[in-house]
Amino acid sequence: MIEIRNIQKHFGSHHVLKGINLSVRKGEVVTIIGPSGSGKTTFLRCLNLLERPDEGAISVHGEVINCKKPAKKDILRLRKQTAMVFQQYHLFSHKTAIQKVMEGLTVARKMKKTDAYAIAERELAKVGLQDKLHAYPNQLSGGQKQRVGIARALAIHPDVMLFDEPTAALDPELVGEVLEVMLNIVRTRATMIIVTHEMEFARRVSDQIVFMEEGAIVEQGTPEEVFYKTKKERTKKFLRRVLPDYGYDIKEHIKEPVV
Repeated sequence: MIEIRNIQKHFGSHHVLKGINLSVRKGEVVTIIGPSGSGKTTFLRCLNLLERPDEGAISVHGEVINCKKPAKKDILRLRKQTAMVFQQYHLFSHKTAIQKVMEGLTVARKMKKTDAYAIAERELAKVGLQDKLHAYPNQLSGGQKQRVGIARALAIHPDVMLFDEPTAALDPELVGEVLEVMLNIVRTRATMIIVTHEMEFARRVSDQIVFMEEGAIVEQGTPEEVFYKTKKERTKKFLRRVLPDYGYDIKEHIKEPVV
């Protein structure tokens, strides 16, 4: 479904992404992990051209986009096929939850307001905010704001959902509610690419784990291959720091059923 080839990105003299290649099948959950500064967020932003790669190509459903010199129509098509959930909430203070979810439908998709309202209402209900339709951002918790962001992404029915550390800005007690919403999306067999530091969640839901460092993919494979059978010393060092049980035998692990 998605083919990503030789994605290169520089910021001045800093070579941020060094030829990233990745294939994602329809309905697959791919989780990208790695230390801060490894290029994970930049890579994710390149996938819908919020950051313009210096080299490389992205193909969705066989339609290839030259990332170095994309045509305007290709950029628009790619952004219609993808939806990003950001680390920060990006909610305007003067718009209610339902207005924010409707915005992409009425502005980008030119949908009638009545139709957009019905879709926005449905998607907010899916993320547990049916009683917050007309709430403003200052009336919402951090977890609720992030769920508005997820509903906004779901509303456009993207081919691929991109999550950029969606729990990083949340208080620890609010993380679970956002992960539960994401788990429900996984159950729908949506195609998802997730950047996260939530290792337990990654182990539970991922089809592929991608470990990045210094702008390159160090290792990728199933959760079992990366978390428990890796032979890469750099991956082992990272996992020892982020997984309390790393190195211990466990009876049940890796990609629990989420249906």
